[in-house]
Amino acid sequence: MRVTKAVLAAFIAQYGMIGGQRSVLCLLCVSILLLHLSSLTDACFLWPCPFAASVCCNHCSFISPQPRLSLIKQSQYSSVLKETLRDMIQDDERCDAMYAEHDGVYFDYSRQQATLETMDLLFDLAEKQELTQRIKGMFNGEKINFTEDRAVLHTALRASREDIGTVFVDDLDAIGEVHDVLDQIKEFTEAFRSGKITGYTGKRLRNIISVGIGGSYLGPEFLHEVLKTEEEGINSSLGYQLRFLANVDPVDVERTCADLDPEETLIIVVSKTFYTAETMLNARTMRQWLWDFMGDDIDVVRKHVVACSSVSATENVKAFGIDTENYFFRFWDWVGGRYSVCGAAGAVPISLLYGYDLFEKFLEGARSMDQ
Repeated sequence: MRVTKAVLAAFIAQYGMIGGQRSVLCLLCVSILLLHLSSLTDACFLWPCPFAASVCCNHCSFISPQPRLSLIKQSQYSSVLKETLRDMIQDDERCDAMYAEHDGVYFDYSRQQATLETMDLLFDLAEKQELTQRIKGMFNGEKINFTEDRAVLHTALRASREDIGTVFVDDLDAIGEVHDVLDQIKEFTEAFRSGKITGYTGKRLRNIISVGIGGSYLGPEFLHEVLKTEEEGINSSLGYQLRFLANVDPVDVERTCADLDPEETLIIVVSKTFYTAETMLNARTMRQWLWDFMGDDIDVVRKHVVACSSVSATENVKAFGIDTENYFFRFWDWVGGRYSVCGAAGAVPISLLYGYDLFEKFLEGARSMDQ
């Protein structure tokens, strides 16, 4: 599991995607809060974190004026005035208390300019705001994204098959849906890597280009950066290569396509609506690149382009020329783009390059942190 743990450690630093009141993510949220105590009039700094989303419901009650917040700010300001961070890290008792560890991941937040008193006040605030209950609500599919009236279920993307039938969103079995797609991705990946799936001219596919923007590519690329230097990742990716195209820039397109044989290349278009302007412009550019080399026969796109998109975008995917029966991997509006790496947006490119088994280890590690 060494690869998985390394990946999770990276994701803690980059995204914060874990559960439990005094767990790594909660402590991460607390650390983020400490960095922003001087600007508590604006809750926006918390929005990238799913925990923050859960506690900011009910019109951001988390930051409403109250005596506890005044105590926290008072404690923080007094500590800043009295001691520098250099002084604080000399306190062994403080440093020994300000860390969290789980399943091989060690998170040290003693380098935040906060005292033990400040941390106790923050944990007390979390308890008074019923953070634990709100986290459970998020896991259970409650619509804590009140601005869009949506559930926030990135955790369902790595839930166990045993949990099928336990979480429903608008009468849809969320975890069951997830595993249907994962099974589809596994089957497709194995066919791709065994050579059963070939390109238009019959050549084996060895190159993968993932076209997306924002969370549709940042998470998968981040995961790729971690795996590509790990021994298991190096060995499993031999003979294949993965590149990402996000910028709408002819130079980036040229760099992405340089030295690749279109006849051996599979394009992955990642867009929830299949309407995102930047992504679709790059997708059309890549489609033209394929046509320039192999002609514009309908099967060129059907054999060289796959889609990761929402079910509601099926007609847009079909209109692009993609085979929606075999080359279409769906995801749902209850997963935000920045957390979609555990879904099709990350599963398809990462599994194609490294094999589905390695991606499954990543999901197992994420699940361990969730629990």
